Amino acid sequence: MSKRSKAIAVAEKALEALEVELALHQNGRGTVSSPDELQCFKSHIMEILAQLRSNQVSARDIRKFGMGHAIADSWPLDSQLGELLCYAEQAYRNS
Repeated sequence: MSKRSKAIAVAEKALEALEVELALHQNGRGTVSSPDELQCFKSHIMEILAQLRSNQVSARDIRKFGMGHAIADSWPLDSQLGELLCYAEQAYRNS
């Protein structure tokens, strides 16, 4: 599997997991973060997917990163969603 294909697969899983967490928040049972931050992360993952799927990935020096820092600074260390989002961002970075 190519780096690009791997990044797409991981980003798709991250997007699905974000949707689940957003649904939990709508029902008052969210486990991490806030709906606003999750929506921001969702937009970022969707942007990543659009770039990867169209094979028009920005140059490495201008790609947007930052989810990992936000997650590491304020999310629980054992968050599976956080781990998946960080992994998706890293796969994008390496694609």
